[in-house]
Amino acid sequence: MLVLQKLIIAITLLGLASCSARHSKFDETDISKEFTNAIKPHQAGMNKTALSTSLGTHYNRLIHFPSTDKQYFLKKLNQYNIQFIQYRDTITLIVPTDQYFLFNSDRLNDLCLAGLDYIVELIKLYPGTTVYISAFSDNVGQRQMRNELTQARAEAMLTFMWSHNISSKKLRSAGFGARYPIADHATIRGSAMNRRLEIQWTTSPDETLDNTLTAMK
Repeated sequence: MLVLQKLIIAITLLGLASCSARHSKFDETDISKEFTNAIKPHQAGMNKTALSTSLGTHYNRLIHFPSTDKQYFLKKLNQYNIQFIQYRDTITLIVPTDQYFLFNSDRLNDLCLAGLDYIVELIKLYPGTTVYISAFSDNVGQRQMRNELTQARAEAMLTFMWSHNISSKKLRSAGFGARYPIADHATIRGSAMNRRLEIQWTTSPDETLDNTLTAMK
């Protein structure tokens, strides 16, 4: 267990280094390809947390973007190691929690907030659609602890979006613990892939994923 925790910390530190170089480029890896093949929709239910708990001093941070073009934001998301997947009218973003959250915490990594800004701006290109935020973990530790941590992380992301002018009425969040893995929990690589956020919405404002996702709860 101690060895595994050290490995997770090492992965987190690598994520911190990646975020600190804001304009560094990320090549598409085999993990990204596996995400594309394995990803599937999940349900989320809304529960809002206190803004100051998740965002701290970044509550009033303003970012001005030079473009509202979708391809511009996709390029930026790729640079920040956020995977974009679109299947028909459903868009899913995969956010590696090892990189975007502090270790074993629901606090967002301050060095990586720029990547989250681009998520918000992309979502704003689709007004009227509901956004589902689902958090997942590996199978290390007690089930209750995993469920509570993933729920808190999903809520932290919801709060971040709400603070960036996305209506709370359009946001849903839920934590699923170690359920719905997309890779093998028994391997280090698989565990890292399973520790993730999925942010999902449809391109059509008149459609909702509620009926599809309800069965997963």
